Amino acid sequence: ATVVAYREELRSLREARERRGAEEEEEDLLNEAELLRREEDLVEAIELAEDLLGVNKKKDDDHDHGAKEDTTKKSVEELTRAADERDLDPEARRSLERASKALAEGRKNDCLASLKHCLRVDPTCYQASLQCGLLLASEGEHEGALEYLDKTVKTQPGCLSAYIAMNQVLQQMGKMQEGESILKQVAGFAFDQPEIWSALGMNLFKQGKLQEAVQILKYAVTGGPEAKFKKPSRDNMVLFCIAFFQACLGYLAEPCSLFMRICNAEASPVSLYMMAQACRLVGDKILSAQALLSLLKAFEMSKVAFCSELVVFNSTFDLPQWTDVLASKASVFRCLGEGSQHQADGILPTYVLPEQVDKARDAVTEGLWIIRGDSQAKSTARIFDAREELSALERGILQPYVAPDFLLRGCKFSLNFIACVTSYFPIQIAYNKRCFAELVPSSSSRVDKEREEESKVVILDFDEVNSSFEQEGVDCDKLWAQVKEKMSSALLSLVHEVCQVKGQARAKRFSALGLSKMLRLEFVLDKNLEPWVVGVTGNPKLKDAPGNEAYAEALQSAVVHSLGRQIFENELRQVVDAGNLKLREQVMSQAYEKVKGSFEALQIESYYTS
Repeated sequence: ATVVAYREELRSLREARERRGAEEEEEDLLNEAELLRREEDLVEAIELAEDLLGVNKKKDDDHDHGAKEDTTKKSVEELTRAADERDLDPEARRSLERASKALAEGRKNDCLASLKHCLRVDPTCYQASLQCGLLLASEGEHEGALEYLDKTVKTQPGCLSAYIAMNQVLQQMGKMQEGESILKQVAGFAFDQPEIWSALGMNLFKQGKLQEAVQILKYAVTGGPEAKFKKPSRDNMVLFCIAFFQACLGYLAEPCSLFMRICNAEASPVSLYMMAQACRLVGDKILSAQALLSLLKAFEMSKVAFCSELVVFNSTFDLPQWTDVLASKASVFRCLGEGSQHQADGILPTYVLPEQVDKARDAVTEGLWIIRGDSQAKSTARIFDAREELSALERGILQPYVAPDFLLRGCKFSLNFIACVTSYFPIQIAYNKRCFAELVPSSSSRVDKEREEESKVVILDFDEVNSSFEQEGVDCDKLWAQVKEKMSSALLSLVHEVCQVKGQARAKRFSALGLSKMLRLEFVLDKNLEPWVVGVTGNPKLKDAPGNEAYAEALQSAVVHSLGRQIFENELRQVVDAGNLKLREQVMSQAYEKVKGSFEALQIESYYTS
């Protein structure tokens, strides 16, 4: 999607230059120079983005002009990759092509098999090892991903994509400082690559080191000690990080100026929203209202694209404390389970393996249990009989296996709810009452020791779920009341953790900026139809919902609710009501009123003070 956006902007820019032709006046020469620089930046951005795929792509006919750019403007990684692909063994090249086709069709296992075959043919093919690392990382196989990524950088030390991916994997493993060390080393030789500086800034941000993140990004933007850094100062992502981190530190003037600069250059829903909040905080309601109007118009133009960007922003630039709480299933249940400072109700007896294996062996004396994989990225599980010996090598979350006495459409199922935290001071949390159910085909044997829950998932919307429950004689009013009670308890426990200070990150400052957090909570029912929380994730993605309209609709409704509440009911309401731009007549306002009834506020008595 990023490459497509870059290409569209590049095409528009060139068409605009051609229309201007030779009749432009002298005062437009500076603008023309800016357009040329932007064109060069876009060509390089497209090439770098394509590097993430590890496979060289042919240029479309519409981009032949870009192919004629002087090769000295291309990245070292691009030139090296192109040269290496020309020297690839034919069988290795065919394996890469098969892997690319399998990945495009969603056949990840086939893709991985082709990539491994390529590496057997040519162990130095870093494109294959890079893609293996990325695939394993997406599946939560952290150790395997790091092994392939390390192989990539040893084979091709200039592959920046591998270093960035290593940092992301280490972040998921809770090893933020190791990722920081890697990126700082890479910045020493790839000092003019903005994506390295952005990744380093985000790493520091996630650790709560906001002040250091701002300082190091400003160092990059100012050109370094000998003014050799050129590209970072023109990169909107680097500038956005500086503005956002400063705003989270409580600064107002410079973030406001930077957000305005970004919006003037390349406005997006996120930059417009941050500009509206920053201008409100400095008391400029006119500029804030204008930014809001542009934001609401962007929603009207493309609801799906708008919501997709906001969902990514929600999981990327969230409160750093969420990174620790939601890093894995184990970290979630350490906050929710027995022994935590604020133990939540509605949590099954839970043991984190392997660290609590001895305690688990004493507790697991009868019945069926389930071992869920620890990774948030992949949902795998194995049914475990208490009569078996629990291995010390097991990793994951061990809980009693519970299930109702009926299936939905012949499948086992879980109930999923989307909740929105729209403020920490005071606490404001609402959840979408219209849940959806994930169906997983039931195995023929009740005890399937190698059961995988990653088979194709079917999703039922709320109306289908409610209808099925009524047919099974379920007291739906009682069930939904129990879900609400246990959800309130679980979310209170999690919010308590994220409201703790982490470095310079403060939840109160995030609330002042109107930054929300979307969470997905998963429940299962036992034979008595009592609901139990078995999962909480904080990075739901619209790309995970192809063909699943109920899931996509739930995420889009969450975005509309979170943003609508911030704009029309929280602090931005003063801007909306003060201006004459008729913001309440926009499509977003109507959409918010439509979904508002589906969300119910959780009445949580907070012990936090502002």
